[in-house]
Amino acid sequence: MCIMCIQHCQSNSEYSPVDIIGICEVIEDRLSIHPPSTTNEVSEKERRRTSRMRAVIENLCVRADYRKCGVGMSLVQACEEDVESSWPGYDEVFTQVEVGNTNAYQLFQKCGYHLMFDDSTCTKIVLDDSILPKEVTVEKHLMRKILDTDDNGL
Repeated sequence: MCIMCIQHCQSNSEYSPVDIIGICEVIEDRLSIHPPSTTNEVSEKERRRTSRMRAVIENLCVRADYRKCGVGMSLVQACEEDVESSWPGYDEVFTQVEVGNTNAYQLFQKCGYHLMFDDSTCTKIVLDDSILPKEVTVEKHLMRKILDTDDNGL
């Protein structure tokens, strides 16, 4: 599920234009929650093949002039609420934050996520001056939040 935060703009036309302030998605994906072995470093992709499905928040992005205003936190909470209400059997949510992205890391900490381990076998797609996208290896923090599945808040 993709969640967007938008702002309606003033317009004289019959259509009301919007500004996208932030976007985030929660997906169901195979994710290994076991750190890679230091002696036999298997790639993240390979570990995912044998892992079970999990709820994963990805691609959180907030427009620069709206950061530190609660937009990111609201998007993360909306993803968590969707998992709690629409995904039976899921009692935890995961995210992977690229090492060095301190703003995202701190946001997820404020939202109750805890570091499980750092994974240096992750990859991402980058676009450079070439025509084709390129896959590169990056290090990411794997973070987890256990959801409050008790409907009574006890």
